[in-house]
Amino acid sequence: MVLKPINRVASLCTVTIALALLVGCDSTGITLPHLLRTCGGVWNTSLDTWPSWGPLPDGFSFRHQARDSTDSTYIAIADAAGVVAARFRISSAVELASCEDCPLVAFGYGQISVWDMANHEVRQVTNTRNFAHWPEWAPGGRFLSYSRIHGSPTDPASYGLRVLDVETGQDLPLMRTATRPWYAHGRASWSPDGSSLAFFDADTGRVTEGRDEFRLVVVPRGGGDGRTIGWTGGTPLRASWLPSGDAFLFDARSVECLRTELSRRSYRMDAATGRVERTQHELGDAHVQFGFPFFISKDGTTSMHVGAGPGGKGIIVATDVASGVTRALTAP
Repeated sequence: MVLKPINRVASLCTVTIALALLVGCDSTGITLPHLLRTCGGVWNTSLDTWPSWGPLPDGFSFRHQARDSTDSTYIAIADAAGVVAARFRISSAVELASCEDCPLVAFGYGQISVWDMANHEVRQVTNTRNFAHWPEWAPGGRFLSYSRIHGSPTDPASYGLRVLDVETGQDLPLMRTATRPWYAHGRASWSPDGSSLAFFDADTGRVTEGRDEFRLVVVPRGGGDGRTIGWTGGTPLRASWLPSGDAFLFDARSVECLRTELSRRSYRMDAATGRVERTQHELGDAHVQFGFPFFISKDGTTSMHVGAGPGGKGIIVATDVASGVTRALTAP
């Protein structure tokens, strides 16, 4: 796949885009291969958020925000052991998502850009006045889903879930009907074969025995009515497909504790029956924090999410899907 850059750069250390991106390893003028060799070391975190698998083999990306006198914010790429292989500094907080099977990282908050680690390019891929966020890669790295807000719910150009072809630049709304787009509650996630998206429908809720509920739907990449998988109470966010396609994992905050982020717990929804059950993904003293959702590894063995470390510092944690055993990927 060849990307067609909007803003082509020879070195990530000199690029300036919509977010006033500053790249470096406490140095200047270094290219990405040098960056990868010299930025090693276990991260001493203050607040780590927005994790996703890739783009290094068995690695992951995350956003680090220092809570000290520097108040610096970085996007970091780490290997499977949590050792930081590359990082670049950004001027403001962003949401990000890695492509698990290609060297691409999408990031942004308002507009979305793509960092191509292989070609040393960063380019802005959205151009909207309606605030783009919640990027999510389809398998293979050609399609990117995201949501637009700050518009009319009935206007497909300004509001709702979208699918962007990063090769051609085609950016289309995911339509529910001929005139109304889908709107997701949180990020969408792609099916293992890239043909469909799963998300919690923000337009269709219900109240059961005094409890608000959201429904999980699966919609073809080209749009349409989709199908309902099931309903869940509380405040759910992204639902991750298991590679087998027979279930979803997600986290949700209980309706009884709407203002307590540390009350989030993990759940499994059966794709055939919609049955919801608590999982073994309990984090002990590192409960899921801030509602940042599960990301399942391609082999289906490990989930990754945000936990609360000592003193409430955000850390990236990984949980074995079968046993529920959890380990920290970044240091508190």
